[in-house]
Amino acid sequence: LHDNLGTVRLNVYEQGHNNVNYDFLGSCEVKVKYVDDDSTIFWAVGPAQSVLISRVPCCGKEVELTIPLENATSGELTVKLLLKEWQFSDGSKAVANYNPALVIHDQQNAVGTQPVQPTFTGRKLKISAIEGRNLAPMDRTGKSDPYLKLFYGKLIRKTKTVNQDLNPVWNQDFIFQEVSGGEYLKIKCYDADRFGDENLGNARVNLEGIEEGAPKDVWVPLEKINQGEIHLRIEVVASELLQNPSTNGSENGSHPTGDGCMVEVVLVEARDLVAANWGGTSDPYVSVRYGQIKKRTKVVYKTLNPAWGQTLEFTDDGSPLVLHVKDYNNILPTVSIGHCEVDYDKLPPNQTLDQWLPLQGVNKGEIHFQVTRRVPERHLKAASEEQPKLIASSNFSGNVRSLIRKAMTLAEEEEEIEYIRQMLEELEGAEEERELTVTQLQKDRDLLITKVKELEKAMSGFF
Repeated sequence: LHDNLGTVRLNVYEQGHNNVNYDFLGSCEVKVKYVDDDSTIFWAVGPAQSVLISRVPCCGKEVELTIPLENATSGELTVKLLLKEWQFSDGSKAVANYNPALVIHDQQNAVGTQPVQPTFTGRKLKISAIEGRNLAPMDRTGKSDPYLKLFYGKLIRKTKTVNQDLNPVWNQDFIFQEVSGGEYLKIKCYDADRFGDENLGNARVNLEGIEEGAPKDVWVPLEKINQGEIHLRIEVVASELLQNPSTNGSENGSHPTGDGCMVEVVLVEARDLVAANWGGTSDPYVSVRYGQIKKRTKVVYKTLNPAWGQTLEFTDDGSPLVLHVKDYNNILPTVSIGHCEVDYDKLPPNQTLDQWLPLQGVNKGEIHFQVTRRVPERHLKAASEEQPKLIASSNFSGNVRSLIRKAMTLAEEEEEIEYIRQMLEELEGAEEERELTVTQLQKDRDLLITKVKELEKAMSGFF
């Protein structure tokens, strides 16, 4: 199956004499769709053009459907379907006995193992998508409209589309936090098409062994296709130019993040929620989105005042924290009954924010939660000894990037509006470029002032 929707088609034949001829008796098909709450819906056309539908809450659950044969005067087929797993573009997957409150990041993790969070080395990588050459032609004109997607850690970045060119030039830079453990950079090249983008090949690049001051310039051949190469430049961003949020604090330098630092979210309760069911109640649960990670609470059935009392934890990297309250439905997709964004950026380490917030997007409803930034003592000591390294414009840049990522998160919730996400990603990249340039200019100015003072001191000996 591809994308979030697929079709299973079954053809029924009658075996002829001597196992030679096979007479076609009819066919039927089952549609399969992935839903954002990690459930899966199966449906088919039933008797008298009715709809047969069944929903399973997670992978590994079996469904059974009895479907009439198409193109036949009579006959029906009973099938049992068991979905093994869903795989996602960021490398995560939903597997049998998958708990939607957990996210499996490593595609090679065995079923039942604990999810692995990416850990950062403390460095930042600048990956430049420079150009491509000899790409495969996909259009009738003998050309393609190529663009790249770069996957690293939890992030996905996308270049601009170059129209009608088999040797495109992108010249776009992207900043990533370096991930430990031999994480590969994954590249996918696509031909943009109005009716569905076509794959032009993919590649993997090993980023181990890259040293500061020694950029890696490579041509990477595309795999799973007969032609095409991508030109990349990979380098470590100098530590004095960009302060690393994973070790020195959040993007405004106010909080330690990274190894051992956690954001603890307690979903306590909600009150006066919107009734989403015919009976005047709802079956509410909370889907918590922290950056690109989603976790969820249990479902509390038939109430407008649920009490969850559940604690969820995330590795603190300064990402936006958004709470989505949803009504669980056994057959149809879930319904949103409000959301809110938690502003925890100014929360002091190891102190708890206990708050009721009104839900947005609906006319009533509030949610009660507690948020704590758990920071080990060693990080607090290191942060107290470190002097601020960024100028005021860097603080502004951090705030702008934070707002951009929040908007990206909301765009994803609205059925992944690709155009909006692309614009926001490009804007975030431009903001990081501006910060890098401003900080470099300050460094050059300080160096110039030092040289002028040395020159003045040297010249003073002649008078």
